[in-house]
Amino acid sequence: MPGSKFLDGDTIELCVPTKADRAWLNKQQNDPRIWRSMLTHTPTQLDETPYEQDEGTVRLLICDSNVPVGKIWLRQAGIQQRYGTGTLGYWIAPDEWGQGYATAAVERMVTYGFEQRRLHRITADVFECNPASARVLEHNGFHQEGTERQAAFIDGEYHDVRNYGLLRTEWMR
Repeated sequence: MPGSKFLDGDTIELCVPTKADRAWLNKQQNDPRIWRSMLTHTPTQLDETPYEQDEGTVRLLICDSNVPVGKIWLRQAGIQQRYGTGTLGYWIAPDEWGQGYATAAVERMVTYGFEQRRLHRITADVFECNPASARVLEHNGFHQEGTERQAAFIDGEYHDVRNYGLLRTEWMR
């Protein structure tokens, strides 16, 4: 059961994960449909799933009526803090794909990043083999800024990684 609600959206809530959420997180993160879309290609162990918050990264569960449907995080560490940049990541449980949860969660986390964390820029990377994630970012105003050619090795093949970015001034329009 997710912890307290940290951010409200129109259709979702972003809640603080608790130890009780570890089993659900591990089940989802070990699903090949999830880990293939992330930079993590090793199994997640029950006792290794991060649920603590730290100053540089905000990790939240994407929930619908207090039921987890995904995870989202915003990282601002090291040199990123100095330059006012944050890096966004997210995934949705495969059974919940196509319901608009990612789009709503990204919109809410971007608002939080610009309004509460005083970010100037938010970035996100997407594997070329994940066009749904690219659509989520583009729907939220992100622009493709570049491509890292054959930078990800997935299922025996190299794939391009598309770099997206959104400036605070673009978001405010």
